Amino acid sequence: SVYAYARDAAFNQRSTNWTFTTARSSNAAASGGEVRWGPNPYRSSYQPIVRILPVGLNAVVSIYTVAGDKLRTIRPITLEGSIDWDLNDGDGLPVPAGLYIMVLNNGDGSARRILHQVVIR
Repeated sequence: SVYAYARDAAFNQRSTNWTFTTARSSNAAASGGEVRWGPNPYRSSYQPIVRILPVGLNAVVSIYTVAGDKLRTIRPITLEGSIDWDLNDGDGLPVPAGLYIMVLNNGDGSARRILHQVVIR
C-alpha cells in the first residue's frame, strides 16, 4: 500500500491509500476511469519508481517539464498494463526536483489524461 496525493476534477487535494493492482483488460485512459499513480510527491528516500495504473496495454505516457520540454516516453512493460517511471530522463539521468507533467494516451490517440507529479530530492 502507498500513501498518495491526487487532485480531483475540481483540483481539490485528496489523499488515499492504494495498492498496485489492476485488471488486465482495463484501460482507464480510454474509458475515463480513475488513474492512480504514486508516490506523489516522490521523495528521494523512496524507491525510485512512480507507478501509473491502470493504463491498458497500448497506452503511452509522455513526461514533460513545466516549460514543455519532453523528457521521455514510456510504454507499459507488464501484462497488468501499468507504467513505471524510474524518475530518469530519456538519457538515463535522474530528473531534478520539480513538477512534471505526465500525458497519458490510450495508444490510438482518441483519449488522453493529464497527470502532475512532484519530485522532491
